[in-house]
Amino acid sequence: MQADQHPIPPESLPPGWGLADVDADRLVYRRRSPALELLGEQTGHDQAHPGLGIGRCWAVKYRLQVGELPVCETVDHVPTRRAAVRGLLACMHHIHECVEDASDPLGVQAALEDLDLVGCLPELS
Repeated sequence: MQADQHPIPPESLPPGWGLADVDADRLVYRRRSPALELLGEQTGHDQAHPGLGIGRCWAVKYRLQVGELPVCETVDHVPTRRAAVRGLLACMHHIHECVEDASDPLGVQAALEDLDLVGCLPELS
């Protein structure tokens, strides 16, 4: 995938979301109001996830402000970039559908902590 190509077509994004950064190891989507970032980052070999049984994986994370405190937490780990893209989109839609007050960072944080990205994992045959 080329670095300047949108991993998620803009028409598939929930309202208010847009691509902020993309390269081979990282994807960042941002919602401006209130400020919230969703990140997909490839981990290094030293950060392998033994539960996935692979040497490298992708971490799906969120970053937001809770009052004066910046918060960056991992939602889940997935094995591939494609799964990370699907996980980011699942996070965006989950927030859009489940959080009544999008300006409440604690509500957003609680919704993302309850999200399970198992559906984003590729099926093994």
